[in-house]
Amino acid sequence: MTQQKPLQKTIVDNLGLLLSGISTALEYRTDWDRVVYWQDVPTEYESNWLTYRDTFTEFTDANRQHEQVLTVEIQGWLFGEDPANAGINALNDLIEILGTDQTLGGSCRFLQIKSCEKDCETGGRKVCTVTLTIALTFRTGRFSAT
Repeated sequence: MTQQKPLQKTIVDNLGLLLSGISTALEYRTDWDRVVYWQDVPTEYESNWLTYRDTFTEFTDANRQHEQVLTVEIQGWLFGEDPANAGINALNDLIEILGTDQTLGGSCRFLQIKSCEKDCETGGRKVCTVTLTIALTFRTGRFSAT
């Protein structure tokens, strides 16, 4: 018997595919050198990285199912001469691409942006860190991963 992939895994996989689509070649303002799931970013290399992490899930009962709200933190590191504007562009690109597929290929019911923040260092190394927190709502069977 083959096991079905847990729906949460499908959702994070679909999110990774969507985020990988951010590219100046596709008329976005940001290029990410790497898009990774749950990895620490080696900032000493001064390349633009984007990482995403599913950090928290809230459960409620809904018609003999579990409705789950999955919190995902998307964090990017951008290096360059103008980190503040790079950060603004990156946040806007993230918001725009999330708006292109708000159900992540039908794997979740809806996506909500919860917060965003930007932190820039302009002395010495010029870097901007951006963080976008989203909530993804989906349903599974009670006490089931699918």
